[in-house]
Amino acid sequence: MNTRTIICALSVTFLSLGTFSFLPWRWSNNVEDSSISTVPVRQGDLVVKIAETGVLRSLRSVSLASEIPSNKAKIAWITPEGSYVEKDAVLVQFDKAPFEEAIERYEASVKEAEATLAQANEDLKLEQANSAQAVETAKHKVFLLEMGLKNILEGEGYLKLKEIEAQKEQADAELVQAESYFRDLKELLQKGWVSQNELDKARLQLDKAKSAAELTGLRANIYKEYVYPAEKEKAEAELRKAKDELVELQKMTYYRILRAQAGLDLAGGKLAVAKKKLEDTKNELEKTTLKAPIAGFVVYKELYISGEKRKVRIGDSVWSDQDIILIPDISKMAVETRIREVDIHKVKTGQDVSVRVDAYPDLALHGNVELIGTLAEKEEGLNAVSKFFNLYIIIKESDQRLRPGMTARAELLVDKLKNVLYVPLEAVYLKDGAYVCYVLSNDTVSVRTVTLGNSNDEFVTIESGLKEDERVCLTEPARMLEIFEKTTGTITSRESSSHTIKYSLDHKSIKSIDSN
Repeated sequence: MNTRTIICALSVTFLSLGTFSFLPWRWSNNVEDSSISTVPVRQGDLVVKIAETGVLRSLRSVSLASEIPSNKAKIAWITPEGSYVEKDAVLVQFDKAPFEEAIERYEASVKEAEATLAQANEDLKLEQANSAQAVETAKHKVFLLEMGLKNILEGEGYLKLKEIEAQKEQADAELVQAESYFRDLKELLQKGWVSQNELDKARLQLDKAKSAAELTGLRANIYKEYVYPAEKEKAEAELRKAKDELVELQKMTYYRILRAQAGLDLAGGKLAVAKKKLEDTKNELEKTTLKAPIAGFVVYKELYISGEKRKVRIGDSVWSDQDIILIPDISKMAVETRIREVDIHKVKTGQDVSVRVDAYPDLALHGNVELIGTLAEKEEGLNAVSKFFNLYIIIKESDQRLRPGMTARAELLVDKLKNVLYVPLEAVYLKDGAYVCYVLSNDTVSVRTVTLGNSNDEFVTIESGLKEDERVCLTEPARMLEIFEKTTGTITSRESSSHTIKYSLDHKSIKSIDSN
């Protein structure tokens, strides 16, 4: 492919005021001077870096809030904002008075509840003893009645029944014997063997035996039919009644004991509540002092207080878990920045980074890439086309002067190139889809197609197209003519054909010719 070389004959002389020359090029025509600079092509070592601007962030920030329930925490004293505090330093002191007064009240409540509990415990013991005694008495009564019934069925009652039956049998036997004796005497009297008087005595004995038999029979029937069943029924009824009374007494004593136990539990519950309130209040008293968990600078948080969003101050009552102070941990800082999409392939985690902060230009810091964002973000603006990725750099050193939010400048070391050709970025131009440099040689400027390599924020390496010590222009020739016309007021002519572009400067010319 042909390349076009522009040969610039720029040896224009302007009266006695000066001459057009190179290194640097200057035109003078009784007007303001304009300078066109050139630089040599260098060969040597080149450090490829990416420079980005970001802000300092603390890797860890600790927020402090009241742990006292509700909004009972009233600020009595607070460390001034911006102060540097050591670990365990007091940051906020809440008003202790309400909690100390509450502790006195709850201590009195605890003592009263302990006395009530002791009385309830004694009441329960007394009720248990009385109930046990009453139940035992009732059980003994049942036992006695059971023995009484058993005595009727198997003891004295049974014996008495047998005695009456025996008496009846004996009376019946005596009656039979009297009747037999009377018949025998009556036969003997007819034979004359006994007297009438003996027969009359025998009749009296018979009548007496009949009466005795009738009486013992009647007594036996009455005892068996009426007395014995009545005694048995009475004993059984008394036993049933005693058993029923025992059951009712057991139920009653059970409920009495339950009631006494409930009284004891209630007293115990009140004591537990009083102790819990006392313990909670003591814990709240301990929480009236907020201490710094880490060393750092005190930053107040903005809160909505009485409908107004502002920072806390003495006298404010704050809610539980409402952050009031933030302490950034400046012992571990990071730089939050971003990298262009075209440079993302040059960055990797662990990569070395040099960091400086605007606030302290002489402070040299070092770090490593910790995290590269996974999602691209567009540049802000209506016509934004560039995309960026978030980049987080961990700083190795710690310095108490560092503050979150400070502007930081990070240089990422991409490569260290050995013995390469390089030129400033300003010396390379894009022309007809190819990168070119304008090379000055023997007072002529020629356009040279170049192949680029790696670059940093100042220089780009040249893989082909240039040689060491050649001088390249930092301004395009066309731009040079514009500057000349603007500064001298001279109108140059431009003639063009398919192969030649002619620029006339006074009586001299700049020509562009084809070369293979």
